[in-house]
Amino acid sequence: MRAVLILAAVLLLIIGLVATFAPPLRLVQVEVEGATVVDSQAVGTLVQQILNQRRFFIWPQDHQLWYPRTEIKAKLEQTFPRILAVELAVAPERTLRVSLTERSPRLLLCTPQAANCFFVDETGLAYTQAPRFSPGVFLEWRASTTATSAPFVAADRAVVTRLLTAQTLFTRALDQISDRTWQLPQVSSLPNKDFAFTVWPRYRSATTSENWQILIDGVTPAADLATNFFLALKTISHESATSSVFAPQYIDLRFGEKVFYKL
Repeated sequence: MRAVLILAAVLLLIIGLVATFAPPLRLVQVEVEGATVVDSQAVGTLVQQILNQRRFFIWPQDHQLWYPRTEIKAKLEQTFPRILAVELAVAPERTLRVSLTERSPRLLLCTPQAANCFFVDETGLAYTQAPRFSPGVFLEWRASTTATSAPFVAADRAVVTRLLTAQTLFTRALDQISDRTWQLPQVSSLPNKDFAFTVWPRYRSATTSENWQILIDGVTPAADLATNFFLALKTISHESATSSVFAPQYIDLRFGEKVFYKL
């Protein structure tokens, strides 16, 4: 009986070694999909380098059953900040398929003097430096930051969503009230976590400035702000009915249903 057990153990060891080092179970190539801005070749090279390593200097990491999924995902997200998510799957012909989801820019975070701007995605991560754009391409968020290079967390997801939603709803309200077409290309951070949207005509003269501001707090839901904003616009439009220009100096929505404005 003892001899049988020893023989069985030896056979299991041999089978295990064959399964570990057998070529049919080893990954020999990497296929990258979903890369638009990220360099797919660089991604594939990095993944292949990880697969070529050995665990404890013995066990190959390119085995289909235990290739290092967590390590590959973490390394890719660390090396390429533009990558939002990574999915790994074994494909035919001993291939590891790497599916990428890239971050999409939702707004620009710029220093107060716009010396540096960064793309910010929906999660609030400033993931790469951005070039200069014409006003209105992205919502430009002016805020102080000590960061000089990406990636860094600019805000949480809720702040990004709230700013973008407020921009959309305020623009929609202006389109309903005013004969002119307005845009809200910029928002600035204020003390106490308040914000100030800058409003100007979409087609404005280069020699005149009709900019005005919408002041909001950092708590009230965007839908409630938009409701109060629309009611204020209706009142202002009646008061300025005899004027050919609809351009208040500011509308302050930071105090609940008490809305303040100056013409």
